[in-house]
Amino acid sequence: MEDTEHNHQSPRADVILRSADGHDFRFYKYLLSLASPVFDTMFTLPQPSPSPLLPKSEDTKDGLPVVKLAEEKQVLQRLLGMYHPGFLEKDGKIVSLDEWRQLFNAATKYEMKDVVRSLPWSLESFAEAEPIRVYALATKHGQREIAQKAAFNTLRQPFGEWEFVPELKYITGTDLQKLFCYHVACGKLASSTIESCRQNANILAGSTFSWYTCRSGSSDCKSSGLWWQKVIDELAVALKQKPRGGVLEEGHDLITRTSLAVNDCCICRLKAPADMERFKHEIVTKIDQVISQVS
Repeated sequence: MEDTEHNHQSPRADVILRSADGHDFRFYKYLLSLASPVFDTMFTLPQPSPSPLLPKSEDTKDGLPVVKLAEEKQVLQRLLGMYHPGFLEKDGKIVSLDEWRQLFNAATKYEMKDVVRSLPWSLESFAEAEPIRVYALATKHGQREIAQKAAFNTLRQPFGEWEFVPELKYITGTDLQKLFCYHVACGKLASSTIESCRQNANILAGSTFSWYTCRSGSSDCKSSGLWWQKVIDELAVALKQKPRGGVLEEGHDLITRTSLAVNDCCICRLKAPADMERFKHEIVTKIDQVISQVS
């Protein structure tokens, strides 16, 4: 078995923790006892006295007791680093959800309450990239605010198109049903928000857009209002499936469509493309603001 190569391997260490993959960490019983009732109990149990008449045991190394643990090097290194910064590499940032889950499970197993309390903030950092996995983990561990943030980020995908993730086994059918109902409620609200813009933009306070207010009298401009109704229809359907404002950026070339639709109106063709850019920005913000109130 090999010692981990870190400058924190102090000669004052009085215990060796051996990872499942054969790496030895020289640590301090006192710190472990303070951090974990499990280790505290372990170290207070009577230990057999070494005898020169007995063959060398794997339970000792360099005169120090060896404690074999089920966790691998990466998990142990980070877990110990929560109590001794010398064990951490670089900035100590948790780089994956798999690492987070293994660390949380180890901290829970050894009853390291301080670590358990400090880990949720790092779980939240994965809520945007892997929302379904984070929702399941946060729900399992009672982190409601993080679960809500993760649920909000799941809205980027239609409910039926999610890929299976192993963390779903941690939650109940009731938890999944709540997430489905959340999707439906947000979809209806987002869709109705865009529908309210069909005839006017009063929903966007203080905003006016050329296709609502054109007074040129051009028959081309009047008839071109049909393009706007079609855009609203498409967006209303899309927002029911993916109720996030960002859906307006996906596959709906609103600027080009606006330019083509109002090209024959001498007034609208000068204003409408810029107005559409402004409308898109404001309605995206409005939709996300509205659905953020759903819980």
